Amino acid sequence: MKIFALIGRVSRSLLSHKNFTVAGTFASLLLVFCCQIASAQNDWVAPGDNLEVSGIPKVPSALAQTVKRYTRAYGLLLAGWDVTKREVWLKNITGSSASLYRVGAPGGTSQPFTYIPVGGVYDVYPAPLGRYLVYNSDTSGNEAFQMYLYDLETHKSTPLTDSKSRNTEPIWSNKGDRIIYSD
Repeated sequence: MKIFALIGRVSRSLLSHKNFTVAGTFASLLLVFCCQIASAQNDWVAPGDNLEVSGIPKVPSALAQTVKRYTRAYGLLLAGWDVTKREVWLKNITGSSASLYRVGAPGGTSQPFTYIPVGGVYDVYPAPLGRYLVYNSDTSGNEAFQMYLYDLETHKSTPLTDSKSRNTEPIWSNKGDRIIYSD
C-alpha cells in the first residue's frame, strides 16, 4: 500500500504541473513499473532439486525474464573481429576441429564461415585485417603446442614453428603482417 500512496502523491504533484502530457505519461509508466515489481515479488525462480540454497536471496521471475536474452550464447566464445567488415568473430573448438562464425550486426545470428578439420586445436588468433588466423595445436597430447598460419581464402594451413618446443600466446602486429609468440 505504501507504493500506491507514493504513486498517488507523485502523480498529483506532476499532474498539477503545466506540462500535463509528460507528467501524465511519467505517472502512468511509474504506476506500471511499480505494479510489475509488486506482482513479481510473489513469483520467484525455483532452484532445482539438485541445489542446496542457503543464504542466497530469491530471484524474482521478472528479473530472470529480463536477463533471459543474455543467457542464450550457444557456448561460442569471442575470437576477435574483422575491422574492415565490422563484424564479430566467434569460435567453437572441439577435440577434432575448430570452427569460426561471424555476427554482422548487434543482436544478429552467428553464421559459420570457416572450418579447420584439425584435432588438438587449443585456440585461434585472427589477424587484424581478417585474411589469416593463427592457431596452435597439440597433436600428440604432450602440450608441445605448434603454431600454424591458416589462410581464410584458400583454407590451407602452414606450420610456423619447429615442432620441438612449446609455442603459445601469439600476438599480431597492428598491420597483420607479423606475429610474435612465446616458446
